[in-house]
Amino acid sequence: TRDGKKIDFQAPPTEQIDATGAGDTFGAGFLEAITSGASLTDVLKHAATWGALAVSREGGTFEASGKLLKPFRRS
Repeated sequence: TRDGKKIDFQAPPTEQIDATGAGDTFGAGFLEAITSGASLTDVLKHAATWGALAVSREGGTFEASGKLLKPFRRS
């Protein structure tokens, strides 16, 4: 962070099927969360969730619905 604090968390566990588009999907999740005003920790968790979803499917695209994201989210 800007004040030198470290943010540490575990990415959601997933089976990697195809890494195509994973970085782009992580970036999209990051941008969606940061522009909504979420905390940096929540932004990173959201982006990691999107990245986990991306690698768990074949191909570089998917419809990011709440139903698809639910298994990757932690409480």
